[in-house]
Amino acid sequence: MPTLKVVSGPAAGHQFEVTSEQVLGREGADITIPDPEISRSHARLRPHAEGIEVHDLGSSNGTFINDVRVTTPTVVRSGDRVRFGNSTTQLVELRGGTMISPPAGTGAPGAGVPPPVITGPTAPQQPVHSGPMQPMHSGPMQQQPGPYPGPYGPPRDNSKKTIVIIAAVVGVLVLLGAIALVLGLVGGGVDNDELIAEADGLCEQAAEDVVDLTGQQPGEFVRNFVDITEDLTDDIRELGTPADDADLLEDYLASLEDSSEIIREAIPAADALDQAAIDAKVTESATAAEESAQLGQEFGFETCKGFELTGG
Repeated sequence: MPTLKVVSGPAAGHQFEVTSEQVLGREGADITIPDPEISRSHARLRPHAEGIEVHDLGSSNGTFINDVRVTTPTVVRSGDRVRFGNSTTQLVELRGGTMISPPAGTGAPGAGVPPPVITGPTAPQQPVHSGPMQPMHSGPMQQQPGPYPGPYGPPRDNSKKTIVIIAAVVGVLVLLGAIALVLGLVGGGVDNDELIAEADGLCEQAAEDVVDLTGQQPGEFVRNFVDITEDLTDDIRELGTPADDADLLEDYLASLEDSSEIIREAIPAADALDQAAIDAKVTESATAAEESAQLGQEFGFETCKGFELTGG
């Protein structure tokens, strides 16, 4: 199987088998690397006859193959190094699980030595009993009459301790039930007015952050714009579930995610300075922003509207 090994960065030492088309990102992706310099949807990977095809998805910090930034689908072969953010990976395995050593001079750590594929946390090994196995007692334990030889004396009566523990557990359960009852009586969810006020403050800050992007190159501007829109959507969702109109808020957030995807699709056109393609995305983005603004207004937002890519 084509396998990428992380040789530097937060996930160094991990390996990822690419058996089908997968998206690599810092969170919520098929392949997750917790690197703050990696975008949420950073690159798309798919198996290729000669290795792995890597396609950057308009990430903010780019994808580099052997230190060369790539913006179009590119095949990674044995020994090639791919850098996403601050994390460097290397193709170390190909075809039927046969290990392919990187070419001489690549400086890959442990070249020629097949590293283990990490499939999950390893449980600590338990000591193996080497003596004869003793049969387990299946019936009620019988207390043997004294005397009790040795320094330990007769077995202790733990019945009182057991009763205390049971009473404590029951007390905790009763307390939890009372809390749940109170919450049910006062209603669940975050107060809508409080959530709206906090979200409007987040949106106001995001608008200022977008203004600060003025003067950047088109491709860089669009990448950073996408990051701002995605972060804002996540921040609003993290405020909690509103007491009322929770479905309406979710529809609004889903529309923001659609807008972010439309803007992300404009990155290749912005990199190529393709004005016709940019204008098409500007029009599509305006339609999506109008839908978001309508949903936001229905929920009660004043500052939170929609994400619109402007031309010029």
